Amino acid sequence: MSLHRRHFLRVFRGRCFWPAWAAWWGLGPLLAMSLPAAAGDRQAATEAIVAPRGFDALDSGQSIIDRAIAASRARGLQTVDPQSLNPPALIEYTPWFGPIPYDKCWKGESGITCVAYLRTFQVGDGSLAGGGGLPFDSGVLCDGGFGIYQQFQNTWAIVRFYTSNGDIVSRYRIELGVGTVYNSVTGKAARLRFNDLYTSHWSPAGDLATETVTIFGDDWSVATMSGAPLADSYGVATFFPDGSWQQLGAHPLDAYFFGDPSGVAPVCQDLR
Repeated sequence: MSLHRRHFLRVFRGRCFWPAWAAWWGLGPLLAMSLPAAAGDRQAATEAIVAPRGFDALDSGQSIIDRAIAASRARGLQTVDPQSLNPPALIEYTPWFGPIPYDKCWKGESGITCVAYLRTFQVGDGSLAGGGGLPFDSGVLCDGGFGIYQQFQNTWAIVRFYTSNGDIVSRYRIELGVGTVYNSVTGKAARLRFNDLYTSHWSPAGDLATETVTIFGDDWSVATMSGAPLADSYGVATFFPDGSWQQLGAHPLDAYFFGDPSGVAPVCQDLR
């Protein structure tokens, strides 16, 4: 789950960037789905994508990351300092984790690859509003006058691709998490889970204001403590640099921040 991604998602303008390493890493189909179309073509692109609950982009993303991690273990690589890149290759989920450099970056014929090996960390400490500590506020405010806070265990594996000059091109991150959402005042809780592929693309490379983010899979699903579903997330959601978004499937948390609270309403009701 991405930390307050609504605060930093930005739009993509200009041509699609198909890096030379795309074919080697098997990125073609995934890039075709995740890179945005021109503004006039977005609706057609959306209709062309099928996003069932069993969408296989998670497998494609895992394959990309697995190949990069395998390549990172080769001998004789021309390593690169993660801090020297634009932006630096750092893992962070502040204030709960990091920042720390990626585990390895190296330069090949077509660019620089950086990998962060699988790691698990805790987000949020379960504390209540006004009680100190480091709670994770989801940003959702329920009608009952309380917020939805979160506490979960997050597992990541990540790969970034840069140009030979060290400018960011794309990032692929697999996220797996389990934990709770809870009433910020009383602490009443429900179960939280997510299992998603989080991708970012920049064009032109290195221009951080052009980031387009696409999330595949389950990025925020909630059930009662007894297992009854309250919010179900699946499909594809893309966030553009101009602040707009498009979705296929259901993304209740993201929809809340774009003006539709209906998907989180059952969660608020359960946490009263």
